[in-house]
Amino acid sequence: MVGGGVMGAGIAGLLAQKGVRTRLGDVSGEALAKAKGRLQQDLDKRLRRRQLERHEAMAIQDRLAVATEWGRLERTDLWLEAVVEDLAVKQQLMAQAVARGLPPQAVIASNTSSLSIDAMASAVPQPERVVGIHFFNPPEKMPLCEVIRGIRTSDTAVATACRLAVQLGKFPVVVKDAPGFLVIAVSPLPQRSSAPAGRRQRAGVPRQGDARFRHADGTLPAARRDRFRRRRQGQRSDARGVRRAHAAEPAVPRDGRRACVGKKSGGGFYAGDKGGPGRMVLAQLRAARKNGTRHGSRSEVLQRLVYPMVDEAYRCLDDGIVQSEADLDLGLVMGIGFPPFTGGVTVFARSEGLRSIVAALDELARRVDPHFGPSDGLRRRAVE
Repeated sequence: MVGGGVMGAGIAGLLAQKGVRTRLGDVSGEALAKAKGRLQQDLDKRLRRRQLERHEAMAIQDRLAVATEWGRLERTDLWLEAVVEDLAVKQQLMAQAVARGLPPQAVIASNTSSLSIDAMASAVPQPERVVGIHFFNPPEKMPLCEVIRGIRTSDTAVATACRLAVQLGKFPVVVKDAPGFLVIAVSPLPQRSSAPAGRRQRAGVPRQGDARFRHADGTLPAARRDRFRRRRQGQRSDARGVRRAHAAEPAVPRDGRRACVGKKSGGGFYAGDKGGPGRMVLAQLRAARKNGTRHGSRSEVLQRLVYPMVDEAYRCLDDGIVQSEADLDLGLVMGIGFPPFTGGVTVFARSEGLRSIVAALDELARRVDPHFGPSDGLRRRAVE
């Protein structure tokens, strides 16, 4: 495991807890110490709950070795990186792994959330063994794992990644190497990404940011949006704020951009007792646009947040990102918390009525913005 940051440390600790001997490498000794400490915190919690015996906890810690140098890799079965989202860095690390004796049968994997697996594979003499294994944060708790198949990725590499995901207690969904993969492409609050613009956005992704526009113009206050999403999706939004460019998005003052990028960066809408700096930026935007506060109806919120998600899900299916409606339903229930009681996004869509969804999106496209227009695939299904 290469990369001792939040994701790398979490994945490495999970591997050790599931019986996999793991070596975690990072240039920072401090990061490695934090990784061991993070694992110990998890083990202490399990010890207090009597889910582990003391000797079992010690054995788990022994299975996680940490080092600032990789050493030789001749006995490595799977090499996985979770470093910064920089294609050149990932390619360089993969080439180094091969040079340091990684066996030809070993799988080379990336935990990327946005970069091309095919582009990474170009740095490896055997590109068929390169696969994406996209965990979600925190990896110890999030149940989904996207297994990303590149054009040249072999069935063996995909099967190995899926077996590992199952061993770690995850639900693997195989997805095609494409911008956003599945979950980020469909998510109503897309994740921030450092990938090139061509990789960041699918054709339908910008529509998923409508929540932030409604929040900015007062139609959907953050607290009400979160209550709605908890009911509809079974999870709490972290209100990351302004994430992606869009033609209709109000300009965010340069000094306010950090305030909008989330709690981890010291911003967001919930940081601090008074809601954090993100709310001050939104107040400035509303004042500049002379917007009052208007609470949208439940029907309006549903149509503007959930119906576009349905449309984008079917776009993913039509583009071959996933192979079946069952994969769509599993991926979105386990990946973004789409409410399981609905049966999944496609079951929900049919219960709402595909014709009703298409009609609502057509009306939004006419009245609000053309980006709401439904895909040809959804329109075709509505008349079948």
